[in-house]
Amino acid sequence: MGLLAIAASGCVTENESQTSEDPTGEVETNDDPTAATQKFITALDQGDAATIQSLARSGSELENVSASDLTVFEEGDLELEQTNLSTRGDDTATVEVTLSEANNSDSATFNLNLLQEDGRWTIDTPSWWDEYSFFQSRPEESRTEANNQITNRVIEVTSVGSINGGVVDELKFTIRLAAGSEAVPLDGMLIQLVTEDGSWNLLSSNSDDVSNADGVFSYRTLQDDDSSIADNHTMNDRSDRTVITIGLDGSGDSIDSTLGPSQTGTMHVITPSGGETTWTLVVPDSLEGKEKVEI
Repeated sequence: MGLLAIAASGCVTENESQTSEDPTGEVETNDDPTAATQKFITALDQGDAATIQSLARSGSELENVSASDLTVFEEGDLELEQTNLSTRGDDTATVEVTLSEANNSDSATFNLNLLQEDGRWTIDTPSWWDEYSFFQSRPEESRTEANNQITNRVIEVTSVGSINGGVVDELKFTIRLAAGSEAVPLDGMLIQLVTEDGSWNLLSSNSDDVSNADGVFSYRTLQDDDSSIADNHTMNDRSDRTVITIGLDGSGDSIDSTLGPSQTGTMHVITPSGGETTWTLVVPDSLEGKEKVEI
């Protein structure tokens, strides 16, 4: 089996109510296009035909999938690197997916199209479905470029917003190393947050250059077998998990950029070697009665 159970942006769900829980255990959310996509990729990795069928758009080829159809995906030991909600309408959405294979440093990015049917998000048959080719068929130049892009880079696992006064005033996101990445020193990372109110450059609260930044981020260990995060402020294994915290309420070293309902933002995390990961933050339409939300 693959490692998708700890993958990104609102972790996968396996219950009938279609809710998802993030690795920090801080928030539970209803199904959305991204959660449905992650559930689909997990089902591919696990050879779970029943789940694929339950997620299939009416009339699509996926409605008739069998366990034998999924063997090639299960053997590939897929790992979900990143999901990004590209477009969303009232009943349609497109989610950009980046995958790697457990024993292969290549990664591949493609889109999944979703349709909301009877209040739930369903998935159309991907263009590559009849030929498991999004790794194997790419030219060598593209494979080399992909290898370069994932070196010394981190991956977002999930992003959670804390709510105060009807707005998100704090962000917490969990990161891990990308496939093929070497160790990443956390105090050398640069985080850029872009919202409709502006853009901010953030440095670690331990950095010597904090005076040159717009604000700071802090971090804590979520998972680390050899204490490299606590002792050396470094992620050195793909099992390491670090929770990054960014204040948005303007107090202390926080930036002044709270996020209201339906607002969006873009997060860029750049490692000291120049590896960059970008994802979109999307605040739910309603924050009423909630203390934390996945964004």
